[in-house]
Amino acid sequence: MASVVASIALPMWQEHTMHLEQLKQANELHSQAIFQAEKHFQQGLKLDCVLHKREMSLARELHYAQMAHDMEIARRESIRDVWSQRNQLAQTLMVVDTLMFGCAFSILVEGVLPDTTPSEVTQIYAVVLALSLGFLFVSIWFSLNLQARMGKYDMHQPFLKYTCGQTHKNFNQYFDCHCKKISQHALWTFYTGTVLCIVSGSILFFSRLRYTYQNDIAGYLFVSIVGVSLLIVPFGQSIWSSQTRDDGGEEDFGGLGGGELPMEPSNPDAMPMD
Repeated sequence: MASVVASIALPMWQEHTMHLEQLKQANELHSQAIFQAEKHFQQGLKLDCVLHKREMSLARELHYAQMAHDMEIARRESIRDVWSQRNQLAQTLMVVDTLMFGCAFSILVEGVLPDTTPSEVTQIYAVVLALSLGFLFVSIWFSLNLQARMGKYDMHQPFLKYTCGQTHKNFNQYFDCHCKKISQHALWTFYTGTVLCIVSGSILFFSRLRYTYQNDIAGYLFVSIVGVSLLIVPFGQSIWSSQTRDDGGEEDFGGLGGGELPMEPSNPDAMPMD
């Protein structure tokens, strides 16, 4: 009887023991699986956060690089516009200089005084015409020098140091430092040469009216009208000045508005992350 009970109970006990052992192992494997899954989830979440921050940092860097690029393009276009305006004025001065120089040479070649002209008038005529040619020639040289200096400005290197020892971030600063005086000299020598050319032509025509055609009234009328015309220019300049802007001492941005100034982009790494 005992053997029968043993033969029945022993396999049941062994089966129960094996079941408990399998259950324990299954619980241990399940716990390890949960731990590994949680560990992998935390590592993946941490890696995703790092990649997200890096992606945001790269996006911010690209944004500021694109913004700096756009500002640099706007700065160069603004400088190019200002340079074009200045260059057109210089070329216009060169054209009228050449025209008046040709007029002075025409008077020199074809402006023969009457034989009965007094020697004093002839001397004055020669001196005035010579001064006219000299001033106009100097004005042409100033204009050429002005265009040469304007061409030396490098808009691609705003921090380049020039012979003055300074850097010029916009063309107006460069023009005021290196070209403004030459431009003024070119303009005033042109005006002086033009006035002297008109005076020499007036002396020639007055001499012909008086000593060839014997018509003093016509000569005096001609000289009076020319003199009044010459006086209109300085008085007209004081009334209708070419200066139309009242900057009020504000900084010159070289063609850019105050809200369009080229600024250096902030450092993306120094900014807090969202």
